[in-house]
Amino acid sequence: MLEKNEKYKIIDDYLSIDEYQDCWDFVRNVATYSAGEKDHHESDFIGMVCELDLNHYKTFAIFPPSIGGSRLNRLYINYYSQREISAFHIDSDDPDAYTALYYPCPTYDLDEGGETQLIIDDEIVGVRSKCNRLLVFRSTIVHRATPFKSHQRWTVALKYTNHPDTGW
Repeated sequence: MLEKNEKYKIIDDYLSIDEYQDCWDFVRNVATYSAGEKDHHESDFIGMVCELDLNHYKTFAIFPPSIGGSRLNRLYINYYSQREISAFHIDSDDPDAYTALYYPCPTYDLDEGGETQLIIDDEIVGVRSKCNRLLVFRSTIVHRATPFKSHQRWTVALKYTNHPDTGW
């Protein structure tokens, strides 16, 4: 999915229309969110999270079971309220770990915001939250979510590693 020299990859129209609709319905109707996480030890708790059981992965078997030789070991939904700001962070210091973010929200006007910001070569690269988009990146890349101005923001987050001690 990612070539050796690639730091991130964007895949648009990732799911079929039916798969997308099932995923979007599932994400919007989950009732078991818990308090979000700290992006790093000095940040505040942000958003809400719904952990999804990997034993029931068939609900989300539409996503790759492995990336770059690393296997899926955490699957969850992130939820952010409007204007909720997160901090820059890395997901793992494991060079073999990958993060995938799936964007089920509708594609809103550019002024709504909602992108994922990646630090690539000391510059901010913004990846727009676009309906049915999958973003895959190395988990060592510094990044953060930015909020929508007037809408909730959901992402399906998938974490891949061969080393279970990554802190996930």
